Amino acid sequence: TRCDFNTDSSRYSASLMVGQNI
Repeated sequence: TRCDFNTDSSRYSASLMVGQNI
């Protein structure tokens, strides 16, 4: 679903920023 994808994108971005989980 697109809503889920949006949330995933946000989490993915945060993860990259933190550098914990790719």
